[in-house]
Amino acid sequence: ARHGQSPLGHKNLLFAAAMAMTATTAMAQKLKYPEAPHDNTVDTYFGEKVADPFRPLEDDNSEATAKWVKEENALTRSYLDKMPQRSQYLKRLKEVSNYEKVSRWKRMPTSMASSCIRWV
Repeated sequence: ARHGQSPLGHKNLLFAAAMAMTATTAMAQKLKYPEAPHDNTVDTYFGEKVADPFRPLEDDNSEATAKWVKEENALTRSYLDKMPQRSQYLKRLKEVSNYEKVSRWKRMPTSMASSCIRWV
């Protein structure tokens, strides 16, 4: 393949992408999202009434919010675990993120660094 072109060719690449999207869409259609905590909160701004039905979600310490987040996380995890291409994506992500990281700061010897670090 020439530089910048897929070795599969554009038609094969488009077909593979379409198949992946079809599989992903089919999986998404079967999802049953948990009901989010909601109420009838209405605020008035400059004389305009503005509904804010999901205000209860702003209380991140409430049991209802914690329950909803737990259910949303479980749903997301089940979706991600069923993605046939997920392992390929993760592998590629690791490949492209595994490079030498450099900074302009020099490393201190371990003994020196531990004596300089202060935990707040």
